[in-house]
Amino acid sequence: MKKILFSLIAVLGLFSACSNDDIEIQSTNATTITVDTKSVYDSYGSTQSIAERFLAEGKDYALGVFTYVYDAEGKLAASKKDYINNFKNLVSNKFNLPYGEYTVITLQTLVTKDTHEMESYEMAGEDKLSTLEIKATSEYILWYEAVGMASKKVTINEKSLTHNMVNAAIGSRVDCEFYNFDKSNGTYDMGLFATKERALGRYLSPEYSGNARFEWDDLNQKNYWYIRGFRRTAPCLKEQEGFDVYMLEEGDFTYNLSPSHTVEKDGETHFGNWTSYPSANAKFTCRDGQRLYGGCYYLGANDPECSAGVFATTNEYQNWLAAAKQGYTTPDTPESSASAVPYIKWGANASSIKTHLESNGYTYTNGVITDDNKNWLDTYTNAQMDNVYGYYFETDKTNLKQIGVIYENLSSETILSALESAGFTNLGYDEDLGGYLGYSNDSMYLLTEVSGNRFILLLPYSSNAMHRSPAKWLLPNAQQRLEMFNSLKK
Repeated sequence: MKKILFSLIAVLGLFSACSNDDIEIQSTNATTITVDTKSVYDSYGSTQSIAERFLAEGKDYALGVFTYVYDAEGKLAASKKDYINNFKNLVSNKFNLPYGEYTVITLQTLVTKDTHEMESYEMAGEDKLSTLEIKATSEYILWYEAVGMASKKVTINEKSLTHNMVNAAIGSRVDCEFYNFDKSNGTYDMGLFATKERALGRYLSPEYSGNARFEWDDLNQKNYWYIRGFRRTAPCLKEQEGFDVYMLEEGDFTYNLSPSHTVEKDGETHFGNWTSYPSANAKFTCRDGQRLYGGCYYLGANDPECSAGVFATTNEYQNWLAAAKQGYTTPDTPESSASAVPYIKWGANASSIKTHLESNGYTYTNGVITDDNKNWLDTYTNAQMDNVYGYYFETDKTNLKQIGVIYENLSSETILSALESAGFTNLGYDEDLGGYLGYSNDSMYLLTEVSGNRFILLLPYSSNAMHRSPAKWLLPNAQQRLEMFNSLKK
């Protein structure tokens, strides 16, 4: 009996002398997959910033590295999620998989250190290669939330048991800077960047290409603006400030990089009106791993009063910035003394128009509800007191939609020349209306002579693309045009 007990103790002692750390059990087809994470941020020039500001000791983030292995039928065969705090170590995982053909997908982005959650994304459709998707859960995604991935078709057999993945950047980074708006006298307290196209998510299967890689929002075809990023500083934007955003997509985008004046309504702050600036409906193209440079510069007493653009290289950006600086005009003389063209900012509210006009030498004279109770009318005079400017808004003093100007001492030639210099096209004299007709991208005008050297200019807002097809906004017959402009005269 003692011999049996001693033998049992010896066997137990043998097992207790070993630990799980000392034993590594591998089958003959254990496959190793490694992931290199560093090159993703090299594409944007942000590797050091990510390491120091987000992954260093004491910071709140970690790098999440996700590995998915799909079999020949596109079904999930294995997966693993790892979390690291630097770019120095390769992520390495072993999977016991039958020999065969597989597709490996690896993905990386920052996650919170404590909960390992992505702040602006979620994974979806992980059980099938065809549905594997990273979905955006936030409208505003910042530069440090960039995503990297790699995909590879591999064969696992006795001669091919190690596969190396090198993640590359997908999506693009857009740096947005706003300049000189401290000189706008409080007209602008926000800068924003928006696009008309936005994907809700991105499919990761290598079988997809082009636009098929993205789950596009249904509103993309409805003339809707998606604000990608913004910066607000009250009461006015500073001399230079901005933000850097990340876009999960690549391709061609319609964008707007603009200043705005926020509106307080029902206890909430709204973005205000901003879509009428020069960059509205401009285009840019971005590719995976590309960093673009956007800028918006306040030009002062100019028309247009802002210069803006998104550029593919720093050289293009710096050339634009140098030209914008040269184009700035100090508002030390009223605009009306140099030009017969009124200040136009369709969709603006009454307070922002008032701030701009008064800072440029105009005098506010009156504000009333019009006789038909359909509009709020604010009137101004220029420094010489020889022109009267009327701005028509909704009754709640929002949404500028019409402008009228009475000129006392300017000839029609001077007024028409100024309108042409401001980008309007003169269509000539209309006998039925008794005045000159013209149009720009978002306005049309009628200039009529009242008596002697006294002229009236009427500017209703038009959302049609008049520069492409003026006939779209010209009413079908002279009688309808006459009725419309007569109603404005009243």
